[in-house]
Amino acid sequence: SRSPRLRLPRLGKKHVLAQEAEAERLLQGSLGVRKRYLGEKHVEVSNTIFELIQIAVRQDRKGEAIPLLEECLDIRAEALGENHPYTEETLVLLSKLREEAAMRDDTQWALCVPLYERILALRESQGMEDRIDTMEVLDALAGCLKESGREPEAIQYWERALAMTERMFPHDAKHPHPRTASLLNNLAVAHRQAGRDDKALELWRKDLAICEATVGSNHPDTAVT
Repeated sequence: SRSPRLRLPRLGKKHVLAQEAEAERLLQGSLGVRKRYLGEKHVEVSNTIFELIQIAVRQDRKGEAIPLLEECLDIRAEALGENHPYTEETLVLLSKLREEAAMRDDTQWALCVPLYERILALRESQGMEDRIDTMEVLDALAGCLKESGREPEAIQYWERALAMTERMFPHDAKHPHPRTASLLNNLAVAHRQAGRDDKALELWRKDLAICEATVGSNHPDTAVT
């Protein structure tokens, strides 16, 4: 005869949260021990801090995660070097959480700028200029600069991102890359805010032509443009 199927209990949200609360308590104790015996700048200390960060992010306690990320980043940059994958991982997560915070509080945009500048410098030092993720860093950095009221610098970075996209995805009038349209729109908005209406209009016309070529004249994106 067939063995009865084992039915495992479903773990509810409260049970998971209780487990994470216990894990967090143990990690806090471990962190204290490691700081005392290994020193506050030891890489193992940063690993424990990063585990605490992951719990905080999963529980949507991102405000608590930011200072922990800053501490973790300082340790990893000093102990492992700026180019180490763990340092980069920490820096990227910190920049994303800072940007999310800035969307709720405009005063936070200026804090995002040095983080994205640091990521960009890292990408360039690794010879990663013409890559999608580098273009996205340029785009994000430009956006943070614009929101900080630094439109001329934002324009420079968006122009670099646009040129990079066009190098990576050469196109003709009939087959433009859709990411080009979003960069053109971002540039147009920055020029408009800087008082250069003629330049903004020129860019929006290019944006419109790409939208019509890629998604059609009846698409909502085309209508917005």
